[in-house]
Amino acid sequence: MNKLLFITLFLIPLQGICQAEKIGIVNDSDGFINVRSGKAYNAAIVGRLFNDDVVMFTPTNDDWIEIYKQTYFEPVTGFIHKSRLRDFELMSEMEKKQHIKNIFTKELELVEPGDFSEAYQNHHESKFNMILNLASDEILKTKDVALATLFVKIIKLNAGSADEIPPSVLGWMFIQEPDWMSSIIEEVGVDESLLGSLGFGIYDMMGPEPNDSTALKYKEIVTKFEQLK
Repeated sequence: MNKLLFITLFLIPLQGICQAEKIGIVNDSDGFINVRSGKAYNAAIVGRLFNDDVVMFTPTNDDWIEIYKQTYFEPVTGFIHKSRLRDFELMSEMEKKQHIKNIFTKELELVEPGDFSEAYQNHHESKFNMILNLASDEILKTKDVALATLFVKIIKLNAGSADEIPPSVLGWMFIQEPDWMSSIIEEVGVDESLLGSLGFGIYDMMGPEPNDSTALKYKEIVTKFEQLK
């Protein structure tokens, strides 16, 4: 499965709620913004967002933007004024990386192998997974070792999770840059959990017969791990 198809399938449940096309970051001088049922300040409040929350939104020329935010409890959908939202793709490289780093660092703080708390689940679904597609593109484009290392550490600690999105993104990144990602993975330290996640991700993106370079690099990692056991 290629990345575009994977992400499309991930977004299918959101269709009919909000035809989301872009990722935005909430930014309000009060620190929060009320989500409204309609395009007006007097419309009913249906939820609340806080600064640095990650949302999906539909580009529009209107002053009000329809948003969708996934949470562990239930999705938040509605409208906010466009002045309270920043388009992630239009941010500077430094700002993008800082947002990704903040989200990844918090994810790493919250994750405990086999123990998925409510705080972790909420952060994982509402921020980490929401930003992951763009984050992976940014990491590969800039070859950011620190961010890539954070991501692989999260995957390694996330053993036991039924969420297929992070391993699939890891697999996609490995397929794009097998040599570079191999060096990151080996630096973090390979274990059976990380190997399993990587193998699943490669299979999910390419099927049972990955290309030669991907298969060779994966085999090299497996062989080194077996030798260290």
